[in-house]
Amino acid sequence: MVALGKSAKVSDAGIPASWKKRWPSTDSPANGKRDDNTLSFDVGRYSVIYGFMPAPIPDLEPLCKNAPQWPEAAAEMQRHQQHVIVTVRGDGKPIEAMHVLTQATVALIDACDDAIGVFWFHSEMVTSAPQFCEIACEFVPKSPPLPLWVNVVVSKQSDGSLRGATKGLAALGLMEFESQNSPEPPEEFLGRLLGLSAYVIENGLIIKDGDTIGESERERIKVTYAPSAFGAEGNVMRLDYAASGETGVRMTSYGCWHSVATLAGTIAFGWWLYLVFPILRGSLFRHCMVVPLVLLFGVMLLMVSDRLLQRLFGFQAFETPKATDKPIQDA
Repeated sequence: MVALGKSAKVSDAGIPASWKKRWPSTDSPANGKRDDNTLSFDVGRYSVIYGFMPAPIPDLEPLCKNAPQWPEAAAEMQRHQQHVIVTVRGDGKPIEAMHVLTQATVALIDACDDAIGVFWFHSEMVTSAPQFCEIACEFVPKSPPLPLWVNVVVSKQSDGSLRGATKGLAALGLMEFESQNSPEPPEEFLGRLLGLSAYVIENGLIIKDGDTIGESERERIKVTYAPSAFGAEGNVMRLDYAASGETGVRMTSYGCWHSVATLAGTIAFGWWLYLVFPILRGSLFRHCMVVPLVLLFGVMLLMVSDRLLQRLFGFQAFETPKATDKPIQDA
């Protein structure tokens, strides 16, 4: 929805002209049609429809007061008296359709003499008209304009942890991300959610239920498909940080067999001492000399034999499981 000033005028011819100027290598609007309060164009396989509404956008005040990217939103949007609903219809992929919707919004702003701001319904974000155009043209059509499509809301809890969620991914045919126990600083948590959003937009829904994600081999954040705790429809991808500090190190089959063999060798050494040196059978000598000597032998046997086998055959007693997906880079 594009908010317009009271006396704003939209040039029908200006929309395709702006589109061709900004994106000369993509499909441009054609076959423009005016019908009462609507204006429509064909853009490739899509239809773009502009619906002119002679009233302000309803229920927008709370969002304007919480628009960190546009501090003047509440004051600026108060003066809008009409708006245009921009709609895209077609049978293409959701991300492709969203690119066309973004282009259609920019073209409308260019063709209007008093466009104030944009309310992006899918992410529930309010952006100034000039800022919307700047961000959109920086990304489209090469990559998704993430700052416009995806909103991230983060809040602090009484125990110091953060809870947060994305909004906007569902419109792209994806699941939203949520978490209720992030120990990260706000900037890092925000960056993680944005980075994950960019990752699934680019690669699709390849993060499966039960997978772990992280930026290193030591970080393990479990992803669970679950109902939303923030009221979103359907399942979301919930991030569980509870096990994120675990190293994930586990013993290999070789490590298990090597430990058993070392234990057997240590017991055999202690038994040999007991048989060969009768003086050690007394309780005083057994506790003061035999036990420490056997323990020292076991430790040395374990370390020396493991190092030797590792150098000769490459055996590893422990391994760190690989993550189930690629490391995520923050946007």
